Amino acid sequence: MVSNILLITEVVAGIFLSVICVIVFVAVGDRFVLGLGISWPEELARFLLVWCSMLSASVVLGKKIHYTVYYFVEKCIQKEGKVGRLLALIIYVWLCVILFVLLIKGTELTIAMHQTVSATMRIPKSFVYSAIPINSLVMIIILLPEICSLAKELFERGSW
Repeated sequence: MVSNILLITEVVAGIFLSVICVIVFVAVGDRFVLGLGISWPEELARFLLVWCSMLSASVVLGKKIHYTVYYFVEKCIQKEGKVGRLLALIIYVWLCVILFVLLIKGTELTIAMHQTVSATMRIPKSFVYSAIPINSLVMIIILLPEICSLAKELFERGSW
């Protein structure tokens, strides 16, 4: 399940990045070649960049290449005994707590911003702000198997 979510997230982030490149290229060409200067491409590129960055954070977390998270986790796991694994578990759980707060507060912000529309495209700003709770949920889903695996390994090896 996590690998499917990770694959979908990676594909969507790649599509958004490709669309950003095309939109910016068209906008620059429109402005400097044709002299028209339409305004909606800049706003759409900005909105997609927010989504792309949040989706990419989920991807690197799922692939275990998020440097700031896995550097400390790997350092803890390399230590002998259960103390290192316990510290790694604490890091994962603390990250899930932070993501859960982002999920709740991001949902509140998304709901609050639904009546506000963007200046040029006139779409609800909740489209942009929904990236926070959705990607927080994706990251929690990615982290839960890691937490369960580490906790199982920690508590099955014997008593404290």
